[in-house]
Amino acid sequence: CYRCAYDCEECARQYADELERAVELTNGEAAAFISEPVSGATLGAAVPPDSYLQQVAEICRRHDVLFIADEVMTGMGRAGRNFAVEHWGVAPDIMVTAKGLSSGYAPLGAVVVSKKVADAISSGSGSFLHGFTYNSHPISLAAGRAVLRYLQKMKLVQAADSSGNGTPASELRKALETLRELEPIGDVRGIGMLWGVEFVADKQSKKPFASALNFAGRVAPSADRPSRSDHARADPVGS
Repeated sequence: CYRCAYDCEECARQYADELERAVELTNGEAAAFISEPVSGATLGAAVPPDSYLQQVAEICRRHDVLFIADEVMTGMGRAGRNFAVEHWGVAPDIMVTAKGLSSGYAPLGAVVVSKKVADAISSGSGSFLHGFTYNSHPISLAAGRAVLRYLQKMKLVQAADSSGNGTPASELRKALETLRELEPIGDVRGIGMLWGVEFVADKQSKKPFASALNFAGRVAPSADRPSRSDHARADPVGS
């Protein structure tokens, strides 16, 4: 963790403990915990420490709190798996996905629920049903179906695996990691085809540039809009 609050000493447990304390403060009123498995725009592809998500899932189960994974940005192969949670062997109660589901050709999103959630809804209402004005739009669904077929045909999920060698994602990882030695580069982080480069005014103190300078926007004007003028994203897969 580049900016770890616990100096990376058992930080997965420390962060998980923070969640458990927050849940306990609600005195049983917490309904769900929702998070991106890998942060997107807000933190610039910050990957959680090992075992963190597993501990989060266990805490949610222990307190009967739904674990919701926001895979809108990380899903559909961007992280080198169909869904990013697969890296940690975690099965959320609810998962949402969009963006890469249609690759931006049409507005399309999906909510995936576990059997536990589906059964709870069915037993309460008599059926598992959800509808809204524009659901099942044929053009959006056609785009989504075509994208899914293309992902499989071209083996794009495998191509987005950055863990080894010889894939486009691994080449992207290697290219970005060469930036680490440059003076304004504080951190290079990410997974699959979702990466972030954080800029700092001082490497030693990790002091960020002043927001007014818009340093990231000047260095990488074609990159995603920086949230605090301190990082740029590199995420070439999907929309």
